[in-house]
Amino acid sequence: MFSFTIIAEVLLAFLITYLAAPPLIKKLKERKITGIDIHKPEKPVCAEMGGLLVLLGVTGAFCFAYLMEGFRNYALLGAFLTIVFVGLTGVVDDFLALRQRYKPLLVALASTPLILASVNHVDYIWFPFFGELHFGYFYLLLVPLGVATASNLTNMLAGFNGLEAGVGAITCGGLGILSVILGEWDSALLAFPMFGASVAFLRYNWYPAQVFPGDTGTLISGATIACTSILGHFEIAAILMLVPAAVDFTLKMVARSPFAQRKVYGDTLVLGDGTLIPPRYPALCHAFMKVSKIKERDLVLALLLMEVFYTALGILLTLLFK
Repeated sequence: MFSFTIIAEVLLAFLITYLAAPPLIKKLKERKITGIDIHKPEKPVCAEMGGLLVLLGVTGAFCFAYLMEGFRNYALLGAFLTIVFVGLTGVVDDFLALRQRYKPLLVALASTPLILASVNHVDYIWFPFFGELHFGYFYLLLVPLGVATASNLTNMLAGFNGLEAGVGAITCGGLGILSVILGEWDSALLAFPMFGASVAFLRYNWYPAQVFPGDTGTLISGATIACTSILGHFEIAAILMLVPAAVDFTLKMVARSPFAQRKVYGDTLVLGDGTLIPPRYPALCHAFMKVSKIKERDLVLALLLMEVFYTALGILLTLLFK
């Protein structure tokens, strides 16, 4: 029964996102909710806040699964509500352009449903070689920390056509497969809708993009990674999958004005043939640009290949030692 529900979830999340995209993209452009695609010579204008499509697909698919299975797992429901609240935080951010320093706090507050659902139920994290380490009530502080960290990491490794949606599809697909192998069906029911919705959104976000995910899309991707791994008790797998984003974050933090690099250093220079020349501050994508001449599509493919490697590593390590 669960296998049918998961397949139906993926298909429903994909179809809702895919079919809702054209009218929503049109409506966003009509309302001037747009952004400039700075990594192309002609600087086209694209619809912004497309993460609403992903949130819509995930919500529809999860509600279907909830009705089909009739489950009453409060931890699963709390995780889903956390993802929704994080998505709504992204909507507010897309409209009001919140300062970067406030986002982790707001995302941490959005994880309240998962915190409440975890009280007196789970208090441990599994580590390779050490097994389950119990944290008692201190675990309730680790939940918002994990959700806020994952969400803001995926929010910073962004800005190129197909990158955010591609990372979301790879990581959530990997976490879903890991969940099924380990028999963690609740986490599978959480990961696969995000996979289906991300793949559908990728159709409109791939080069040349028609719509950007905005913070709505990037934040819920990280929140899903965190909530799925917490529910399935394979947090280390999620940490490994977030290594590329963590490397990017670390590089940016060593620069002057880490949350305002574009204002200080300017945008990436785009040559007439589409070759990218990085600005003078460190970042993971800039490292690829410095190694060789590279265009946006090739850069995204290289970063996604890197994400595939760390996703596979997280799955393999968990299966070998858990």
